[in-house]
Amino acid sequence: MKKRNHRPASLTRFLLVAGITLAVPAFAAQPWVSVPSTSQNGQLVVSGGDLAPNSVVTVKITQPDGVIASQAVASGANGKLQLQYPVGMPGSYGVKAYDAAGKLIGGGTMGHIR
Repeated sequence: MKKRNHRPASLTRFLLVAGITLAVPAFAAQPWVSVPSTSQNGQLVVSGGDLAPNSVVTVKITQPDGVIASQAVASGANGKLQLQYPVGMPGSYGVKAYDAAGKLIGGGTMGHIR
């Protein structure tokens, strides 16, 4: 008869707790950016959250004519930001937001009709 090898219950509990502890950072909130699909009262409104408090985010806006405007925006103490950028010419506006290290946080595209 073959003898079974059983792990002690304490070892099993330890491995379970270790696995949960190591997995928690994977569920931490990630910075995000929201770009509306259309302009609001002639403005592009970019929102963001889950940022480090008072951190600087660079928002690059590609206008319909290809010109890229760059705006530095600081997040609030609550880790949120909002940028209101006036738009004039009709067309598609591309948005990309970068953290202080130059890592892309997010972006999107907005259309403006008039």
